[in-house]
Amino acid sequence: MMRIETLLSIAQRYVAATFACLFFFTTHADAQVDTQSRAVPPVVNLKAFAAADGDDLHLLVRVPLSSVKNVQFPERPGGYLDLAAVQSMAPGLARHWVAETINATAENDALAQPDIAATRISIISDPSFNSYQSALARFAAPDLLVDEQVFWQQVWLDIHFKYATAGKPVTLRPRVADLGVKVTTELTIVDPSGERQLTFEGNPGRIYLNPRPFEVLGQFLAHGVRAVWRNADFVVFLLCFALPFRLYKTIAPATAAFASAAVIGLVALRTGFIPNNLWFQTLTDTLAAAAVVLMAAANIVNRVSARTRALFAIVAGLVFGSVSAFRFDSIGQFAGEHAVTGKLGYGIGIVLAITLAIAVLVPLIRWLFSFARAEPIERIIVSALAADTAWSWVVDRYARFAKVPSVFASEAGTAKTIVSGLAFVIVLGAVLWFVNRYLKAHDTPLEGHSG
Repeated sequence: MMRIETLLSIAQRYVAATFACLFFFTTHADAQVDTQSRAVPPVVNLKAFAAADGDDLHLLVRVPLSSVKNVQFPERPGGYLDLAAVQSMAPGLARHWVAETINATAENDALAQPDIAATRISIISDPSFNSYQSALARFAAPDLLVDEQVFWQQVWLDIHFKYATAGKPVTLRPRVADLGVKVTTELTIVDPSGERQLTFEGNPGRIYLNPRPFEVLGQFLAHGVRAVWRNADFVVFLLCFALPFRLYKTIAPATAAFASAAVIGLVALRTGFIPNNLWFQTLTDTLAAAAVVLMAAANIVNRVSARTRALFAIVAGLVFGSVSAFRFDSIGQFAGEHAVTGKLGYGIGIVLAITLAIAVLVPLIRWLFSFARAEPIERIIVSALAADTAWSWVVDRYARFAKVPSVFASEAGTAKTIVSGLAFVIVLGAVLWFVNRYLKAHDTPLEGHSG
């Protein structure tokens, strides 16, 4: 009878949690439907140039006129754009729609609203924004003739913003994601040493036009933390990883092994020791999901020692480190001339995030399971849910992986890939052997585990 009451208590809690999750996701889905029902362009491509000139910053921006939402553009008979009316509206559109999407600061002080130095309406085939000089020249050239027959979906809105910076270093924070479903921006930073082009999707966060080493270190440390905490694979793996542990001293070796291996995987990919291509990227994504399944299975079986978990943590750490390294590709461009500092900060951020996650999870799990009437059953339920979720990831990702041409399908670089792979396997085997020898002499059984 007591057994039945215990199972009913557990079932009630998980049913309540399930309904709470369903309510959240249903509400969230409804919000998305409402958002998507608006007239939002599916694809928006922006171009911009940023150039400091004494006490001023010149920002040249080109946006599709169609990305300016909730504005009824005047039309002539036939549906053609009334260019005379639109040209008179352009400064107001620039100030109230486009300028609002760019947050500019100098030494952490918000800059005043920029002056609208000039605006132009350009046809979609206009090549002026292929370089900074030609874009600047576009604002000195005449605007489109008012009798041109163009539709509002076929023109650019070109804007020359001028910020008063008092010669201080400037930071931009574009907030352009709401301009379309998929927003891609090409920003070229122009300075006396040359040009630096950045390409990003959505809102990239802070962009330092002339980043200093300490700014890069702090920025990429935050990127490293987010690479862990915003990665569902990483979070679920760490949860399953910490689930059977109740003390820091028993989880510390496995945590150190996992964090160290993650950094090694990051470095190996960035230095070219591990191939950096689409085939390997899809492979590591699949292996990351598989690692979650295996760790959850170990919790269900409950016959895996702390030493074995530490050895598995090394392999899993290499996988998750490689996954994090691929995510670095999209943000590494923001480090400017301080690429090494950016990589260092990114690696520190990953280690910090792993350490903080374990530091929080161990006492939290210990507290939650202190209320459990049948701890083994609840641990199995949690692990089974994680395994089921991760298995769906494995199936989806393997389907994508199977469609990617193998690196061995091409002769170019095949020998190098094979040699690098063999060297990596040998080094990994040696590391596992040494770690196994050390942990075997200092093995500590898991709490409630017979080893």
